[in-house]
Amino acid sequence: MRTEELVGNFQALSQDGNVYEVHIYQSFTEVRTMSGTGRARGSKRYALSTGEHVNPISDTEFSIVWKDERDPERITRK
Repeated sequence: MRTEELVGNFQALSQDGNVYEVHIYQSFTEVRTMSGTGRARGSKRYALSTGEHVNPISDTEFSIVWKDERDPERITRK
């Protein structure tokens, strides 16, 4: 079974001075081995606290993918 958990968050700043709360989600897959069951980490995804998807560009740079027709907005991790 695959699950996803909130594993962290951080604030990021736009060029216009807007501050955004970015949540980090980690996927996990249940694995079974000879010694029992465990969880394997999968990919991470980023999203604003309001639900918009955030694409990582680097460790400190990200791009917000807005749900409406706005152009993506670059933000920098504080």
